[in-house]
Parts: sequence; structure tokens; C-alpha cells
Amino acid sequence: IARIEAAMFARGRVELTPTELELKSRLEFIFTYWLDNPMTTHKAMRDFVQEQFGVSNIQAMRLISYTEMLLGNVRTAGKEWYRFMVVEGLKKIHDRAYEEGDWKAAAMAMDKIGKYTRLDQKEDEELNQDNIFVPEWEPSADVSVLDIEIPPDFEEKRRKLIEKYIGETEDVDFTDLDE
Repeated sequence: IARIEAAMFARGRVELTPTELELKSRLEFIFTYWLDNPMTTHKAMRDFVQEQFGVSNIQAMRLISYTEMLLGNVRTAGKEWYRFMVVEGLKKIHDRAYEEGDWKAAAMAMDKIGKYTRLDQKEDEELNQDNIFVPEWEPSADVSVLDIEIPPDFEEKRRKLIEKYIGETEDVDFTDLDE
């Protein structure tokens, strides 16, 4: 995948093997199909890839994963595009209202931009890393550290469980396969 990524995006020339060229072609085909059909679910895309290339379920999911890794998630890209379109449209409305002297419409457009981009909300404070600490835990087999009431027959039950699950061990014969 790294070589295919280099061939797609690096400025230098990368020679791909026939297998890598086939994989690159498949990834580009999947991405193009997804661009044409952005609302296609992963399951539907998996079925399409299996049918198109005659691959197994796992191979199809791997191809989809590689496509998203190299070329991006089409659905996310689509949402970003529509966000951009909304803001650009609101900016055009603002500019036209401003040119026509319609101050109320211009202010409303700016207000919508502010709300849409969440500029009207308080920004999250940065997390102070100095106040974060990892608790120091000390492992213990002593249940009394849990600060709970221990039943009177606890030790007897514990002994029986150890006997039941650990019991006596015995050596077994084995053959070392590395020899």
C-alpha cells in the first residue's frame, strides 16, 4: 500500500509491479464508484466489490479499507463539501444584501454563518495536562483491601477453588517439533 500511495501522490516516479498496478486500479475504481454513489453503505459496497472483482468478503472489506485509507471517506468528504457550500451560499447572500443596503438581511446571513460554524458557542478550554495523573495501583491478593465484609467461610471456599482449578499438576510427555 505504501508503494501505491507513493505512486499516486509522490512527485517522484514509482514503478509498480503488475500486482500493485492491479490493486491501484481496483482502489481507483472503487473510489470512483463511491463518488458516483456517495450514499452507498459499506455493506452494499462490499457486495458490489465482491461481485465486480470476484473476491471474498474479507478481501472486499480490505479493498474498501485501503480505498478509504488512501483516498478518503467519500461520505465525510461529501459532508465537508456541503458544509462549504452552505457557508459560501450564506456569504453570497450577505454580500448581496450588503450591496443592496439591506442591513437586516446581511446581519441575518452573518448570524446564520456564526451559528452554523458554531462561532456563537464558547470554545472548549484546553485540557491542562499537568492536572492529569495516573493513579498508582499496587496489586494485592488480599481481599480485605477492598473494604468489604468477608464471609466467615471465605478461606475454606478459596482453598476448595484452588484445589479444584489448580489441584495437583502432573508432567506429560511431549515431542519438541523444532528438533
